[in-house]
Amino acid sequence: SDDKTARVYQLDESMTAKRLFVLNGHKHAVNTAAISPAGDVIATGADDNLVKLWSVGNGQEQGSIDGHKFGVNTVAFDDGGEKLLTASADMLAKVWDISTGKEVVQLRGHSDGVSSAVFVKGTSMVATSSNDQTCRLFDLSSEGAEDHVEYVGHEQQVVAFAASLDGGVLVTGDESKDVLVWTSPTGEVEGKLDEHDGEIVFASLSTDGSVAATCGLDESVIVWDTAKRSPIHTISSFSD
Repeated sequence: SDDKTARVYQLDESMTAKRLFVLNGHKHAVNTAAISPAGDVIATGADDNLVKLWSVGNGQEQGSIDGHKFGVNTVAFDDGGEKLLTASADMLAKVWDISTGKEVVQLRGHSDGVSSAVFVKGTSMVATSSNDQTCRLFDLSSEGAEDHVEYVGHEQQVVAFAASLDGGVLVTGDESKDVLVWTSPTGEVEGKLDEHDGEIVFASLSTDGSVAATCGLDESVIVWDTAKRSPIHTISSFSD
């Protein structure tokens, strides 16, 4: 939150949320939070350039990572909960060893702030999106993660993206209304999903990449057939 805190809630069987903790420690707005696969550690990133680790058990701060020059936009755990991925306005994404707090590798190449980053599940890859209107797919198994594919095709800031389980299909959305489908490792645009009337705020993909879901500020969610680039279903019966 902009109030410099993060909050932890627990949902009961009736889906009622009970607040457990308020995480105080950042000096500026908190932009992102993630919970480890084991459910025992929370990571937060903020505009004070810091990443903090917290205990889910008692809400106490366990450590702090100071490795970015500007605000941290995204934090994400790998499948094993041993590595942490961060994306920052300093044009870098970084991978960290959680047990030591040491930097493992820097992911370079973007020419503007990195807005988001995710581990592509089941692979050695990391996908990033940036204010420079591109996405990149980095292979962590290559030396220094130098092997990567650049995805160029958007004319506005990329604000939403998703990857299939094998990283073979990516879907990206930007601040205008464009949703693009890509194939890896070529980095070529396969097609555009053109039905939204406002900025794209979220994208998701099925594990095999055959079905995508996108959400826009036009108050709609669209489910797509990515191969045909056509909508399967549209949900538009909500607002705000």
